[in-house]
Amino acid sequence: MNLKNEKLKKFIICCIFQIMIYIFQFLIRPLFYRPDPMGRLACTIILYSSTFLFVFFGQLFFIKKVWCWILSFPIYPSLIFLYHPKNVYEIGYEGGFSVVSTEIHILVLSVIIFGIEMATCLLVGIISFIRKRMKQKRA
Repeated sequence: MNLKNEKLKKFIICCIFQIMIYIFQFLIRPLFYRPDPMGRLACTIILYSSTFLFVFFGQLFFIKKVWCWILSFPIYPSLIFLYHPKNVYEIGYEGGFSVVSTEIHILVLSVIIFGIEMATCLLVGIISFIRKRMKQKRA
């Protein structure tokens, strides 16, 4: 029973991190920095780097289990579908060269963010492995 509670606790913490990523990227960031939707580079850097930092911190200090991050990820795109400010990260943007439906744009964005999260989990796993090996060599 204790193992189930521990797994549930880890899953809930990962869910909280997914919600925090969404809150930062879609609710807080647009309050302070809202460029023209075509200002792609700055928005892309903010989006990708904030995802990396949240997941890196969460993986390094809280939850190292990748399954928790995988299972909690659907919360992120679900929140985006529920609410996203118009034209943030070009979601729903009707100008410019490409006309893509909002749903497809959210799906593509979610796949990219999921890839960043999994790559970050892999990086943290490699760092943790190296740290363990270095500690073993010292002992």
